[in-house]
Amino acid sequence: MKNLQPLDLHPLKTESEYEAALLEIESLLEVPPGTPEAACLDLLATLPSDPPQPPLKRGEKSL
Repeated sequence: MKNLQPLDLHPLKTESEYEAALLEIESLLEVPPGTPEAACLDLLATLPSDPPQPPLKRGEKSL
């Protein structure tokens, strides 16, 4: 069992933070259900990977 540290949840702002998050998720993919590691994976998988775009301003067109 992996030694879990408290999750440091914060917006990913750099490519290296994003890559580290993907590695963390990948390391948890094979954990047994019902374990603290599985709960961590469930939480990380629930968070949006692409946050919603802000609403368009009047007259603005979407990309």
